[in-house]
Amino acid sequence: MNAIIGITSLIRHDAGNKAKVIEYADKIDISSQHLLGIINDVLDMSKIEAGKTVFKFRSIKTGGGGTEPQVTEQ
Repeated sequence: MNAIIGITSLIRHDAGNKAKVIEYADKIDISSQHLLGIINDVLDMSKIEAGKTVFKFRSIKTGGGGTEPQVTEQ
């Protein structure tokens, strides 16, 4: 969030420089996607802690012949 706020401030400062504005907009896009990923991870952890997500293990071919978790929501 700090990156998004800081880069927004830089856009205001360099508003006349189109190349810089595009560069800053790209960084805002990357930062906001990263932040959204973190928020989704926190929400997933909340579902697990609330017992609304169940992990089931089943065998699938992974190249190593191991067991992978399957996540289902109740």
